[in-house]
Amino acid sequence: MPEFNPDLSRREFLSKTSAAGAGLAVGVSGLGGTIASADDAKVKMPMATLGRTGRKVSKLGFGGSWDIEPSVLAAGVAEGINYYDTAEGYRQGQSEIAMGQFIRENTKRKDIYLVSKTHSHRQMEQRLDGCLKRLGLEYVDIFYL
Repeated sequence: MPEFNPDLSRREFLSKTSAAGAGLAVGVSGLGGTIASADDAKVKMPMATLGRTGRKVSKLGFGGSWDIEPSVLAAGVAEGINYYDTAEGYRQGQSEIAMGQFIRENTKRKDIYLVSKTHSHRQMEQRLDGCLKRLGLEYVDIFYL
């Protein structure tokens, strides 16, 4: 199994994993998506320790500023992605709703590192309350301004 080398550039990493036959083939048709391994060999998802927290998060994350397709999120979870990023301003809150629904129905909340954002520095507690209501979750790991 190819090992991740933190000194490689993204381009070098992808070329090495593709050469080893371990890259992902992604095909999307219509609203659905499929992900299949090029062969049985898998590249382990590169992880990073988040500051002094000791928390391991994937170096590849999901951002939710587009229409969120659950099958794409599920494929990412299967590959080890655990960092999710959304915001109240992404699609007027629809991103938080869709991402929260996916997390509730398909993962264990403790296994996901979830961040959300607001653009307003006023009424931060109300903004966070709105975020949590849209997500349908009890907490986010980071709430950015």
